[in-house]
Amino acid sequence: MKTITELVKQLKKHNLFHEYILNNRYSTSLAESSANHKINHLSYNSLDERLSQESLFIVKGVNFKKEYLIKAVEQGVQFYVSEIDLEIPDTIAIIVDDSELAMASLGQYFYNFPEEKITLIGVTGTKGKTTTSYFLKDILSHSDLPAGLINSKEVITGKNTFEAKLTTPESLDTYRYLSEMVDSGLKYCVLEASSQGYKKNRLHLLRFDYAIFLNFSPDHVGTGEHESMNDYFYCKRQLLHHSDTIILNNKLEQLDFIIQDAKENNKQLKQVISFAEEPNSSANYTFKSTDINHFTVINKNNNKELSIELAMLGYYNHENATASLIVGDLLDENPEAMRKKIKQTDVSGRFEVYKKDNQIIIIDSAHNETSFRNVIQSARKYYGQDRPISILGNASGNKAENRRPGFARVYAEEQPRKVYIAEDSPNFSTTAEIGQEIINETKKLDSTIEFDVTFQDDRPKQIRKALSEMEENEIAFILGKGTDRTQRILGKLEAYIGDDQVVEEWLAEHS
Repeated sequence: MKTITELVKQLKKHNLFHEYILNNRYSTSLAESSANHKINHLSYNSLDERLSQESLFIVKGVNFKKEYLIKAVEQGVQFYVSEIDLEIPDTIAIIVDDSELAMASLGQYFYNFPEEKITLIGVTGTKGKTTTSYFLKDILSHSDLPAGLINSKEVITGKNTFEAKLTTPESLDTYRYLSEMVDSGLKYCVLEASSQGYKKNRLHLLRFDYAIFLNFSPDHVGTGEHESMNDYFYCKRQLLHHSDTIILNNKLEQLDFIIQDAKENNKQLKQVISFAEEPNSSANYTFKSTDINHFTVINKNNNKELSIELAMLGYYNHENATASLIVGDLLDENPEAMRKKIKQTDVSGRFEVYKKDNQIIIIDSAHNETSFRNVIQSARKYYGQDRPISILGNASGNKAENRRPGFARVYAEEQPRKVYIAEDSPNFSTTAEIGQEIINETKKLDSTIEFDVTFQDDRPKQIRKALSEMEENEIAFILGKGTDRTQRILGKLEAYIGDDQVVEEWLAEHS
């Protein structure tokens, strides 16, 4: 529990506080009763059932409406933090320079700096963040003590496990989750650090013990995301500015610049570790693939080797797993224990394989050019380059418009027998608009690629059509959603059966 004075002192520490406003009157101080008012709860959600007289409400977001605050006040809230006075009678506005930064500052202080009491590992990259976070979670979990996890699929705090709403949560939630982990006695937390997490100041003030930068490729540029690739790249690098040890994939373009940038903008940086696929003489760790789920990690500092088997298929997962094993090695985790635990890691919706006679069906939540290409090329390398392939996939609406030309490049390169356009969270766009843009971009590169839009507004029907039209020996890729049970349409999440369920029902009908 904190007082208003204590919380405002924290805002002042970060030069965020402007003034108090009560009934249109400005003040730099409060009456003693208000200054000593006790706060036992912070919230930014007017639907929060815990709102009371002892809550401090934080106004944030460009879409915030005054009626949200009115609703919070009706539940007892007397103080709120905002960039502007919303003129609610008899409430005290704590005016700040930036609500996002203020929320992070208040959250960190209110929950007693939990990040300092747990080993925090951040994972970033255009692709592979979620899978890597699960590898790490399993490597760092022990029989009596799991590792905490904050990623795009779920949050595990020791006290609670629940589905995630954002890839990187709001800062207030992150500090609360970390506090729960500390209270539960957890030693480690693995956090998926997205570029939007830094863009929206959701990771403000957090210092990581270890950071992994997996890869970087065009993505997340468009309405409501990053205005340019430069901005996307800059936000990605922020994790390296706020971490003690950074672990970099040697395949990263601009690697020398990334290292220089980290060193110049991170005065507390302790070490830079690199990894690469064999042969590579400059990396600290290397890996050597045997087949799609077997590889060996070599510590080049002492020439020790660790042979690994993964339950998850995909050659690209060897990079993700290697990065995770490096963190385990740096934390002195037992090599044999790591080998056993990472063998059990499984992530739903990632490279899920189904078979019907000599036909292969692969479901994956791949949603950008690089992940599309990795899934397709891994499967072809393992199951045979000469097999015909078909691809079902589309791009989400009002999000990362730069993905669409990327899909066109994949289609032109991989030469599928047919591409099926299917609804994939079109939001305020239409599947027809998105699909036609991808078709037009593809035709510029290769006019012979055939597209099917028969059931483009009904994803289950389009999946069934694609499966029914598979040729002998074909690999059918169902990409974009994996096991996602929602579709975003006109700004709302609607229930969706899931690609895996559609495929399983079709296979049961055709067995």
